[in-house]
Amino acid sequence: MGHEAPAFALLQSAEASADAVVRTLLSGSPAVGTSGQPRLGLGELPERIDRLASGMVYALACDQQAVRLPLIANAILASVRTGNRCALLAPSHPSVLLRKLRLAGFALEAPLKRGELDLFEVSRDAGKELFRLGADTLLGQLDKHIPERDVLVVLDEADALFQVADLSAAVEAAQRYVEWAAARNHTLLAMFAPAPLAPRDYLNLRRIAESFGGFGLAKPASGGAVLEVRHWFGPEGASARECYELRLHGGPHCVRADTSAVADDQLPPVDSVICAKAALGAAAASNACENVATLEEAVDAARRSDSARLLLPFAGAREFEPLCRAVAAVRALGRPALRVIVRERGLRLRAGEALALLRLGASTIIPLDVPDTAAKRMADALQGTRFARPYDSDVEHVLAETTVLLAKRPRRAAELRDALERLLAAADGFDVPCSLVRLEVRHLDASRMLALASRNAREVIGFAHQGSVWLFLFGCPPEVAPRVLQRVFIAPVEEISSRWDIRHEPKGILGALRELRSE
Repeated sequence: MGHEAPAFALLQSAEASADAVVRTLLSGSPAVGTSGQPRLGLGELPERIDRLASGMVYALACDQQAVRLPLIANAILASVRTGNRCALLAPSHPSVLLRKLRLAGFALEAPLKRGELDLFEVSRDAGKELFRLGADTLLGQLDKHIPERDVLVVLDEADALFQVADLSAAVEAAQRYVEWAAARNHTLLAMFAPAPLAPRDYLNLRRIAESFGGFGLAKPASGGAVLEVRHWFGPEGASARECYELRLHGGPHCVRADTSAVADDQLPPVDSVICAKAALGAAAASNACENVATLEEAVDAARRSDSARLLLPFAGAREFEPLCRAVAAVRALGRPALRVIVRERGLRLRAGEALALLRLGASTIIPLDVPDTAAKRMADALQGTRFARPYDSDVEHVLAETTVLLAKRPRRAAELRDALERLLAAADGFDVPCSLVRLEVRHLDASRMLALASRNAREVIGFAHQGSVWLFLFGCPPEVAPRVLQRVFIAPVEEISSRWDIRHEPKGILGALRELRSE
């Protein structure tokens, strides 16, 4: 970019010391990397995901250091074994980082001594300098210390290096990293750690990840963690959305992705059905079904079961929060062979309520209009399966990011942007339809229209601004939005608005919010 180098180095190499016992080969001409294929090193993972393509950028998001660091070390050791040169950039002090990895069962000192791994400490101020000077500043310094081609470069806590807090800067930085990796035939594995309370950073990461060769999430789950691949392009081909269990314990190199249950972890032969409050109706009248009267009794029955399908009913608003706590209590048992099925009875769940239950670990939700016999068939279809999806264990946090958030009424544009960003981040991965409608009103007062929409519509977040009404309809597909607006305002949209438009993709919604900020 033509900028001068900063007054201090963004990278510091790990020098030999009595504590760290590490050494990097930073003097003389760097050796050219070998042609071995970099790997994630997860034993049961398919080759099309485990093998990484040269010249590509891959990203994994994980805010849990105890999960992220073993994944990093595993990838480095697996790649070194295949003959690859590796480089690790991390904001942690090298000696502290190496001690943590040793405690987790991974020793990187040997590849460091042999010159197979270069370890760098990234300056804590690197994010600020890169925002001012651009990614070329970091890449220029890195080029001086690693081979010219064929290196696996791993970035820990890469959020600041990719400038994910600012979308325009993040897009520019991501493009530069992609071009750099392709030009030098390096493979770049970026490990992101988006904070749970920073939904904008996560949404920006999802946006720039579209240009990466692969993107996935690693989250805590029963017995360890879950690796959820969103998209992945490797030497063996492309992979769409898939989910794998990560085993983080049990050996010297203790990270493994399980594609199926291992021999000593098979599902028990008996897969019972526990039905609370007649959730299946007449279809539950069977010797194979254990009928209980309350949610508490259903959770107690689950505690006594190694493998079961729990059917829990939803019949009204008063039952929603106890239902959430029951789902969370079952997931806290840490048994993937327990599947929780929510059956709508008498009343439909709102989109935010359904999202909260799925985030807490519900396996599926049976709609209200499905008859008892069909509902039983849907429950039977889960027999012998395992629950292997990431979930949240904090009920209050999940409700605050879903149903509570949808009940709030923003008073300023900043509050509207914050609410929508949090909702989009909470719904990511669950395919919840939503529509952002902007109405330019003709002869009506915008604030009165907003009050009417808040009174007549379910799960709507609205804001009136300079003669326009902004309405975010959560759970509403764009093709249905005109009919919903007609019901809300008791008139066709064309009669009350001189101009209106609908955004439904997260990219379009976030773009509209930036327009609102600029007005």
